Amino acid sequence: MNEKMNEGEIEQDVNPEFLEIWETLSRVSRKSRKKITYEFDSLGIKPVEFKVLYLLSRDGAKSMVSLATESEVSGPWITGVVDELERKGLVNKIRSDTDRRMIRVKITDKGRAVLSKGTQAYRKLIKLAMKDLTSDESAEFLGILRKMDRTMED
Repeated sequence: MNEKMNEGEIEQDVNPEFLEIWETLSRVSRKSRKKITYEFDSLGIKPVEFKVLYLLSRDGAKSMVSLATESEVSGPWITGVVDELERKGLVNKIRSDTDRRMIRVKITDKGRAVLSKGTQAYRKLIKLAMKDLTSDESAEFLGILRKMDRTMED
């Protein structure tokens, strides 16, 4: 049986308000990704690199496996990301003295400086996106998004 639906079937099968909510969330997500990517480009980093720098700053040195898991990317992908961050001088790779296969990644001072600037850009974007919401609206919106997030978990 063919499980693909055409656009007309989707519109008939889903409450029109739900469809508009979903499309609006998708549009807001695309716009915010575009804006933050532009800001990060000016710092010479990609969003996934920012996330790695954030994790290292927050938690200290981490293994490659831990970084891949927390960044929600594959092992080979995180290896490329960390190699690029190391090339830029934003992280150092440290091999274990007891197991040469074990590599831990640590943020450098330069990485902390880039992270600080990236965090400022990130917060600026959040403030822009949320500026017209009241405290009550933002609390209600957060509750709804958390409910949707729980529903979408595997």
